Amino acid sequence: MSTIFKYLTTMLLVVGIVFCTSSFASACGNYAVFIYKITKVENGQYWGSGVSDSSNIYFVEENIFSDITNKEIAVGDIVIAYFDPDNTVDGLIGIERTEGVRTETALNKRG
Repeated sequence: MSTIFKYLTTMLLVVGIVFCTSSFASACGNYAVFIYKITKVENGQYWGSGVSDSSNIYFVEENIFSDITNKEIAVGDIVIAYFDPDNTVDGLIGIERTEGVRTETALNKRG
């Protein structure tokens, strides 16, 4: 492959990652993605507010993808919420704590 083709392919991947991790709702693959900052944690229940909008979220411990349970989600953490794109009100698929650029490891494990 030519160097130009490799460069263009890399740039397209970077652009895809940037758009899928933006601070607003976006469609990434088969999911609607929202970014929240955790504002309250109490007895396995979590509340958060939208990073770039006035939306809010409530979820329970069972909604957290299991591969991140070694690090508890705490007040101030940033999380990514994955929803069914056809049901962003009640269609929560799971929550992933983020520490930078999101990976799809948790989604691949969920099936």
